Amino acid sequence: MVVAKERIILSAQSATLERPTENEMKKLMMTLALCGLAINALAAPQAVVEAVQSPAWRDRDGRAQPLAPGMELLSRDRVRTGDGSRAYLRLADGSTVKLGENAVLLAERLGPHERQFFSAALDVAKGAFRFTTDKLRKLSRRDVTIRVATVTVFRTRRLDHVEFPYVYLDATYIKARINHRIVSRAVVVATGVTLNGDREVLGVDVGDSEDEVFWTAFLRGLKDRGPGGVRLVISDAHAGLKASIPRVLAGAGWQRCKVHLMRNILGTVPSASKDMVAATVRTIFAQPTAEACRAQLHEVVAILERQFPKAAAILENAEVDVLAHTAFPRAHWRKIASTNPLERINKEIKRRSNVVGIFPDDASVIRLVGAVLLDQHDDWAIAERRYLSEESMAQIDTDPEEVSTTTTAALPA
Repeated sequence: MVVAKERIILSAQSATLERPTENEMKKLMMTLALCGLAINALAAPQAVVEAVQSPAWRDRDGRAQPLAPGMELLSRDRVRTGDGSRAYLRLADGSTVKLGENAVLLAERLGPHERQFFSAALDVAKGAFRFTTDKLRKLSRRDVTIRVATVTVFRTRRLDHVEFPYVYLDATYIKARINHRIVSRAVVVATGVTLNGDREVLGVDVGDSEDEVFWTAFLRGLKDRGPGGVRLVISDAHAGLKASIPRVLAGAGWQRCKVHLMRNILGTVPSASKDMVAATVRTIFAQPTAEACRAQLHEVVAILERQFPKAAAILENAEVDVLAHTAFPRAHWRKIASTNPLERINKEIKRRSNVVGIFPDDASVIRLVGAVLLDQHDDWAIAERRYLSEESMAQIDTDPEEVSTTTTAALPA
């Protein structure tokens, strides 16, 4: 568009040509730009499908239509995703909604507010989602309401939709006020890896201590909600937990966390020798086959017995439990030999709980920790990559491959 830089001023006496001032030109250009933005806003859809991984559908007026990139969404439309599906929705204000698999989202309201800023009401009835926006749009006027399931619904949901071959269990401690006294409370968390290779948060609870009664009740609560196909439970060597696993999860193996075992071993070793002992023990887990791991463990025990008999005894007694993961596909060993994934979650729980300090009761603990776990669960559900590949998970019930090699990790001198 070409804007005339001269204007005609008619007066009663004469007609003259006059240049507009610089400020007048700026106001004119700004007015034209705002008009263009208003026209574009009216013409642009309020929400569109940016990307989709099938199967996914849009339900409108009782009819289901396969979801496709570029498809417009209107108020009262329902978006559904199936197994292994993902959907990316972009709202008119520039924010995005990412849906995980088996999710249901109802767009109750999409459209401009009466005051002409963006307004939307979304109801996530099922599944995981993530709402994001860029920094430049955080300060823009908008009204986006998203309703989701509560923490109570999340931690008591059914778990029989898929098998969980691997289950991780761990605990951390926080302070809470019970009967007018400040006491330490055990927060136990369970996560699992599905048969598809995805991760889910399975449960959380708070108790007096990590005794057998508490762990048994927690595991029975999980089992009653339907998780099946558990092949291996990964945890630290809590006495109560170790006794509860075979009682509640019959048929599942137990993997003792190699990181916690290493700490126990190094606790019996002088500081000057810790690095050498740690490097020696790590060679056990660097072997290519289960048989090689066992042979290396026996050799390490023989070496440690000379100077560190207590460390050697701990390692020897833990042989069966710390090498339980070697009965599963080699591609899984690094991720199922320890509770490191749960350790990262526990650190986030600690970080958030430290802000509170002392919780008034167990219910407040569940609300905060449950919210942290719900966020983590949603992040896993919409993750780009699976924790373990589907191809490797398909081999979970077969014997691990025997890999021949000519090199073996050398022991320190």
